[in-house]
Amino acid sequence: MGKGCSLSTSASARREHLKARIAFLESRLETIKRRRTLRLKRENEAKVKEIGRLLENARSYVDADCPWWRLFRRMAYVEGAWSNMRAADVSILELARRGELRARSSEIVAKAQRHLVKEDPRLDDLLKHVGDGEGCLDKRILAAALDAAYEAEDAELARVRSLRKVLWGASFLTLLGLVAFTIWMWLHPNELTLCFRPSEELVACPSTEHVLKEPNFLPDSLSSGWESAEDVAAVVIAGFAGAALTVIGTLHKLPGSNDPYDLTVAVAALKFPTGGLTALLGILLLHGGFLPGLTNLDNRAQILAWAVAFGSAQQLVTHFIDLRAQRVLAQAGKTGVPTDEVPNTIRRPKS
Repeated sequence: MGKGCSLSTSASARREHLKARIAFLESRLETIKRRRTLRLKRENEAKVKEIGRLLENARSYVDADCPWWRLFRRMAYVEGAWSNMRAADVSILELARRGELRARSSEIVAKAQRHLVKEDPRLDDLLKHVGDGEGCLDKRILAAALDAAYEAEDAELARVRSLRKVLWGASFLTLLGLVAFTIWMWLHPNELTLCFRPSEELVACPSTEHVLKEPNFLPDSLSSGWESAEDVAAVVIAGFAGAALTVIGTLHKLPGSNDPYDLTVAVAALKFPTGGLTALLGILLLHGGFLPGLTNLDNRAQILAWAVAFGSAQQLVTHFIDLRAQRVLAQAGKTGVPTDEVPNTIRRPKS
C-alpha cells in the first residue's frame, strides 16, 4: 500500500473514525484469540487469520500516503477500508458466543431495518428469529442479515458516489467551456463586444468607461473599438460573485449528513463556472437586444450589476441539481423500515 492515498488533513476526522473502528474490531478479534475454553476448529483458525488479514488491509488503506495530485482518489481508499472492516465484522459475528450474539442482536436489527426493504426475506427471518426471545440465536441468520445490510448500505452510497462523479464531470466540462470561450474573447475582444454606447459621448465597458472628445469618431456597430481583454475577466468575476451569493443563500437548505463523498461540495462547485458562463452569455444577450429596453446600459456599474444578476440566475438551472442531491442524500441510509415501526418486535430475554 505504499502507493496509496492519504485521506488528507481535510478528512482527518474521518480518518480517526476509521482508525477507532479498526481498533475496536481488533480488540474483538483479540478477545476471540484469548478464549481459553474455546477450541478453535481448523476452519475457525483459518477464519481468525482471515479476519486479521482484513483488518490489516483496512489499516493499510487508512495509513497509506501519496502525492498531493492523487488526493482525488482518496475515496477509493476509504471504500477499501470500509469494505475490509465490514467483512471482518461479519466474520467476527460468526465466531461470537451466545451472549455476544444476544448483545448485538438489537444493533443488527436496527441496521437491517435501516437499510433493507420491508419485503427482504432476510429482514423477515431476522425479526422473527430475534423476536421469539427463546432459545439460542442462529449465527447464520444474524450474519446473513448484517452482511445484507452492509451490501444495501454500499448500494446507497454508490448512488451518492455516482452523482458526485457526474457533478464533478459537469463542473469540469462547464469550466472547460468557460475557459475556452473566455480565451477566445480575450484574444479577439472586437469580435463579440461587451461594451455599450448609451450616448454619442460615452462608451461603457465592464472594465472602464470612455468619454469621447469626438463623438462622431465612433461608429454605431457591434464592435465599438474600445473593447479590452479585461472586460471578459470583469464579467466572469462578477458572474462568480453572483454564483457565490446563491451558494451562501442555499447553505441553510443543505441537510446535515455524514456523507463521505462531500456531495454538497460538488453541487456548490458546479455553480461557479455555470455562473461565469451565464454572466458572459447574459451580457451578450443584452447587447444583442434580447431584452427590449435594456439594449444600452448607462455605465460600468450597471454592466457589472447585470453580470452579477446573470451569475445568480444560474440557480434556475442548478436548483434542480440541488433537489436531486438532497433526495439522494435523504434516501441514503433510509431504504428500509423506519425504526419506530417495529421496535416492539424484539423481546429481551429474561435475566
